[in-house]
Amino acid sequence: MTTVRNIVLALAILLVACERDAAAPNAVGQLSSERIELRADAAEILVERDLPEGASIDAGIIVARQSNTLATLRLAEARADLAARRANLDELTNGARPEQLAAARADHEGAEEQLKFRRDEWSRQRRLRERGLNSIDDLDAAEAAFDQARADEAAASARLEELTNGTRAETLARAEAELAAVDARVKRLGVELERLSLRAPSDAVLDRYVAEVGERISTGELVAILLSGQQPKARIYVPAEFRPSISAGGSVRVTVDGYDNAFVGEVDWIAADAAFTPYFALNERDRSRLTYLAEITVQHDGPRLADGLPVTVEWDTP
Repeated sequence: MTTVRNIVLALAILLVACERDAAAPNAVGQLSSERIELRADAAEILVERDLPEGASIDAGIIVARQSNTLATLRLAEARADLAARRANLDELTNGARPEQLAAARADHEGAEEQLKFRRDEWSRQRRLRERGLNSIDDLDAAEAAFDQARADEAAASARLEELTNGTRAETLARAEAELAAVDARVKRLGVELERLSLRAPSDAVLDRYVAEVGERISTGELVAILLSGQQPKARIYVPAEFRPSISAGGSVRVTVDGYDNAFVGEVDWIAADAAFTPYFALNERDRSRLTYLAEITVQHDGPRLADGLPVTVEWDTP
């Protein structure tokens, strides 16, 4: 009995060893795509969502569009303000026109002549008053007219000096700063207008729309969900015992449930930190083992593979 028991035990150990030797490096997982969420940048009505759900789209394609009426008006107003600021700066930079200088000189000459006349008149009224030939009111009126003529000549002289000397540096600096601020506002409003057209950030598949046409979308609200890439990735969990035999850039064989032939795959990335095997990859042998998450590009030119399909990945031992 002891001999028979020993023989049976030896055969069992040999069978287990043979099974372990025959086990090729492999891992299980599922097909999965990165989820891209398109969210509204402004509180506007959704006016367009023409793409069919499930369609493959290229990067930059408009997936949905919000109303841009108010944004267009704000941009037009800012552009008009920009044109006015630029014209003002050009006027300050170029200085006064010859016609303005000529008019200022004429005004100044006229003010000087008026001042001379009012000074002489005031002097005459004082002499008459000394001789008792006029009233005090006549003298006061002449003095008031002289003071006004003096003020007018001072204003005309300052105006002529301003046009002759040109714009002060501080005034030019302020005008340039105002122009730059309005220019930045125009650019910002242009970006806000463009963002009302929600575009695909990369090649993807339109999974589904969340918002309906005619609905007012709040800022940050989800509008559509995309699945990145032309094909989903195979995300697998590599058992710790097989981790040394697989590396990024390596070629693997990917078997997808529902497809007879295996696909060629390339390992894009393997996690540096281990984790416990997730529930959908559990089996009796690997139940308590650590695994390493890996992502694999599946080479398939046909129709897009469905997300969520279970996969088994095998590779050769180096």
